[in-house]
Amino acid sequence: MAKPSRLHTEILSVAETRGVVYFLLNSVDPDEEGEGVGSIRASSDVRATKVISHEVLSASDPVRVMWASPSGHLWTGSAGGLIATTAPVAWPAYTGPAQYAGRLGEANWSVTPLTKTLPGGTKPPKPSLWGPGYEIDVCSLWGIDDDHVFAGTAKGDIFFGGKNGWAHVFDGQGLKAEGVYALGGSSPDDVYAGSLKQLLHFNGKSWNKLKVPGVPKGADEAYMGVHTLPNGEVLVIGVWDGSRILYGRADSLTEFGAYKQQMRSITPLNDNRLMFATTEGVAELVGHKVKIVEKRHATLSSFAGGGRVFFIEEDQRKPTFVEYDPRNADKPWAKISI
Repeated sequence: MAKPSRLHTEILSVAETRGVVYFLLNSVDPDEEGEGVGSIRASSDVRATKVISHEVLSASDPVRVMWASPSGHLWTGSAGGLIATTAPVAWPAYTGPAQYAGRLGEANWSVTPLTKTLPGGTKPPKPSLWGPGYEIDVCSLWGIDDDHVFAGTAKGDIFFGGKNGWAHVFDGQGLKAEGVYALGGSSPDDVYAGSLKQLLHFNGKSWNKLKVPGVPKGADEAYMGVHTLPNGEVLVIGVWDGSRILYGRADSLTEFGAYKQQMRSITPLNDNRLMFATTEGVAELVGHKVKIVEKRHATLSSFAGGGRVFFIEEDQRKPTFVEYDPRNADKPWAKISI
């Protein structure tokens, strides 16, 4: 008799568009090798006594990241090197082994594999979908719109694409970048990419390593969060034992402040507040200080919603995320279980 599955499911990402909250889940059987499988569920009321959600994607692929475009379409990237979206696209039909299925009348999903181009224009042999080392493991995804989307990988590569296809635009080995985990910018010609050791910038023509001021002596600083201000200036989170905020433009970054908290992401709220996921809880920027405003939840990442922010906790016994909604005066903080 087969042993029953003991799937452990966690929420990896949250997005909100048109009043609907989408959460990306990863399910892993602890008794089996592998990176798990991904799914996306949606709910129009995450503050209900019992949250009712419906499935909008079921994938046989280890989906890692999710981004919602301004037009309301969802984009995902996977550890198997696949990009998927609900946006209308001109991609060739996907014929690979992974399955991406929509549910309950949701928009159809289109899927395409990312292909890394080596120096000289040659392409490496196609790896198996979940082959050794996960040759193209997408770990960050961000864009301006459905025509301008960037994807970063765990090996430091960067891809650019959208509705008309994808291209390999930066070789992670060229500058020895180790995992691109943060992307952001003001336009397709002004994009920042944060890796585990380097901060990169795209100026519309090429990707360049930025000179970062005052890297702590002996520290390998990781750049884990990027937020662009309306005036085009940028805030970047640098992390080692503590963390700091870098501020300015690509050619003139300065240190805004250094902090004992280890900040892991930066997310705007209503264009006048900045929130951070930290190892000590949720923090907020007040002047030049970073203050912990919620201590009950050690958080890994944060995502902007409509007038609210969603946070992912470190340890999830069951699928949960934390919502901060200042419009709810009686209960601005809530832990949402799915």
